[in-house]
Amino acid sequence: MDEIPQAIVEGNSIAHNYETFAAYLQKAQTIFCDGEYVVISACGEERFLYAQLFDWAQRIIHFLQKVGRKRGDIILMDTLDVSSFIACFWACALGGFTFVPVPTVRDLDDKNAAVVRELWNKLGKQTIYTYNNKSILTQVLGETNAQVVSLSSSRNLPPCTEIYPAAPQDVLLLMMTSGTTGESKLAMHTQRTLIVPFADLDKRSTKKSYLYWHPLNHIAGMRLAVPHLHTKLYIPTDLLLEKPQLWLDSIHRYRVNTTVTSNFFLRHLLNSSSNLTKYKWDLSCVTSLSISGEAVNSRTAYDFYHALQPFGLKLQALLTGYGMTEMGNITITRVFSEKELQNPPKLIRAGKPSRTVSVRIVDGDDALLYEKTPGHIQVKSQGCIAGYYQEENDLLFTNDGWMRTGDLGFIDAGILYITGREKEVIIINAKNYNCNDIENAIDLDIIVCGLRRSSDDTDELIVFFECALDDKEYISQVKKRIKFQIQRRFVFTPLHIIPISTQEIPRTSTGKVQRNILQKQLQQGVFSDRCHKNEKECELIAPRSPLEESLCSIWQEVLGIEKVGIEDDFFALGGHSLSAVTLMVKIRQLLGIDEEDYEKLPLAMILTHPTIKQFVEAMNNLSTATSDIIIRMNTEVTDKPPIFLLHVAHVDPIVYRHLCKCLDGVVTTYTIRTEELDKLTSINETAQYHVAKIKKIQPTGPYYLGGMCMGGLVTYEVAQLLREQGDEVRLIFIMDTIHIPGMQKYKSRNKHKAKRWQRKIKNVYKVFELMGHVLTLDIGFIKQKFERARNNIKRSVLKISDPQTKLKKEMRNRLRIIRDNYNPQPHSGEIVYIRSEKEAGKYSAKRFEELATSVKCYQVEGTVHSDVSRPRFAEATARIIQKYFDHDEQNEPRKESTVEK
Repeated sequence: MDEIPQAIVEGNSIAHNYETFAAYLQKAQTIFCDGEYVVISACGEERFLYAQLFDWAQRIIHFLQKVGRKRGDIILMDTLDVSSFIACFWACALGGFTFVPVPTVRDLDDKNAAVVRELWNKLGKQTIYTYNNKSILTQVLGETNAQVVSLSSSRNLPPCTEIYPAAPQDVLLLMMTSGTTGESKLAMHTQRTLIVPFADLDKRSTKKSYLYWHPLNHIAGMRLAVPHLHTKLYIPTDLLLEKPQLWLDSIHRYRVNTTVTSNFFLRHLLNSSSNLTKYKWDLSCVTSLSISGEAVNSRTAYDFYHALQPFGLKLQALLTGYGMTEMGNITITRVFSEKELQNPPKLIRAGKPSRTVSVRIVDGDDALLYEKTPGHIQVKSQGCIAGYYQEENDLLFTNDGWMRTGDLGFIDAGILYITGREKEVIIINAKNYNCNDIENAIDLDIIVCGLRRSSDDTDELIVFFECALDDKEYISQVKKRIKFQIQRRFVFTPLHIIPISTQEIPRTSTGKVQRNILQKQLQQGVFSDRCHKNEKECELIAPRSPLEESLCSIWQEVLGIEKVGIEDDFFALGGHSLSAVTLMVKIRQLLGIDEEDYEKLPLAMILTHPTIKQFVEAMNNLSTATSDIIIRMNTEVTDKPPIFLLHVAHVDPIVYRHLCKCLDGVVTTYTIRTEELDKLTSINETAQYHVAKIKKIQPTGPYYLGGMCMGGLVTYEVAQLLREQGDEVRLIFIMDTIHIPGMQKYKSRNKHKAKRWQRKIKNVYKVFELMGHVLTLDIGFIKQKFERARNNIKRSVLKISDPQTKLKKEMRNRLRIIRDNYNPQPHSGEIVYIRSEKEAGKYSAKRFEELATSVKCYQVEGTVHSDVSRPRFAEATARIIQKYFDHDEQNEPRKESTVEK
């Protein structure tokens, strides 16, 4: 067996044309003389040539010398005005000063005001320079002796032609950094460390455009100030957060090739863009879109790509970056693969180190570990900072010159994986849990942190979730859902689950969550009132009668959880359509109701009354509960015709639950109670039954119809019958109707053979892998494999006698007979076909094109039609349906669409 390699990747030292940033700057203003900056604002745009800014930089040197500043002095510069900021930075590089960017402050209530005062005090209350923000900065500092000087008069001075002969070790830049530690420090970048990432920029001949939006006091924003051949665009951060679509508008308008963003901003963009279809972006120009600044959430990256893929965004353009202020650049990148986007991994890989960076994984004593072993990440590069300003740097660097990053991870085959931060690990019952792992295990956007009391030897888990604080019903349901999911996936229960508004979440300038501030606020009692409410809202409401006690026991057995209260929602606790069938079977057995008399306790009751309290109340009035054959699934919208979601025998309306919830307030949705369909034996008979019931709710058209799987065939036939009766059918939505009578077998035998061989090769590989572990006596691995095999066999045995398995088999056989006996006729109207990413859906779309005059096909995330019952598929489908209702409401002509992801 091959020896496991050590967890280290060595970078290369490359030859540099320039020893200092000042030398590079002097050369750049001659070879990049036509380079320009474009600053985008709410009022329009401003353009600045490199030559103009270089001339102004020389005038600022003259100005600083005139007011008595000497080489090596610290120059604090306001970041509000972009052109003066860049010119002042260049002046410091050329004149031998140390440059310090000051965060932008627009008023006294600005969140950066406290940061500016902290920075000002840390550097001995030195003069702050600005261009047009003197009044606000003076008020923010709040002291009579505070000096704020405007650089506006520097334009009238002659340029200074004497350039300071800078040395590589001269400190050029102090960058304030805190990240998730909360301990403010000033990272010292020298003339040499700043130029390392850009050593070969003057050799690049292809002109591109770069778009930046990070704050200029952040390392990603400072890259704007490095001139090269390309056009550089900048959008102020606060403007972009207010209008996130401006980012994509600018990429489209200026044909941007490279841009950098963050996980937080992508989620903010998606949440604030409910309907992207109205935009006409062309994003095919993007060749590099790097997601950095914080841990990349695979779910966010997945949603972002699929939302923008219709606009031409290429998969290979998506990169993820790993870096820090101390490195001066994003040091590690990798491209998202097709496989990762189809099956988003919980652990995001960071990729291979760049050519100038070395990375290693060590234990707590700085001893080198082996590959695949998690540990502390350390890096070495010529681009690393010289240290922290006026701080002890013994803890930053090891004795052999490696820099401690404070991050955790491992290396596998030369690829770095990030598992979290050293200070973002929660220790619960002597076991380590990374905050990101817990957050990624929950299907909601949450923030977690640990809280340890002085008397305890373990952390308590605290969960925050973002929401509107006045939506009490939503808050209560989400708390129960989070608590249930954490209990099910882990072996502990959160101490507090706290709702928090967007404005209350402490973030860095790039959107990174500052957990340490949340912990301090918890200790200070900021959320004490919500913690008290949390305990009450998550408290289980005990049963009030023997019947409710019995129903709680059945709920717990079917859902597989320890305790259930009478106000807990069956579906919020993980219930689905098949488990609802099992639940109703057990309840009928409890009440002595024969299965043939299901009308006395219909399946639809659990859909309309999902809590035990509601269910018992409905049972007390069964005549009312069973009289509604057609069920309204959401709030009634009176100014639009409803949409009817249809299905076949043994397929209950629960599958449409999430879709109807997403369409709440957009359009009224109706479906038909399952038991009414069970005796129907053909598509035509089922369609006639649906038409009769639909007419009772909506006597005349226009009709909107929808159906999933075989319900799509029912929808198709209902539309035919309504048209034969002279009614208008405006539109039919068909979701993943895969097998249609008369459909060609498009899949080739070769493809089936290839898949079989892939499975065989995979099984052979697993055998060799197991043999390898046997030979190396890896007892833990062998035990794990046999335990898994034993559990699989046990599950298979139990599955044979499982009533749900029998029900599935019976249902499939009956539906297959019904489908095969159906003969669809040509359709003269329009069909909207919504398919999941599963390959089979493509072939049925071709069959619909043979039958209908117009077919619009959309592709959304998911694997086969069962995903329509899941929130993400339902949200995407609801957006498509809403788009058509909006078009009809505005009487706009519909535009051709191909595939939407």
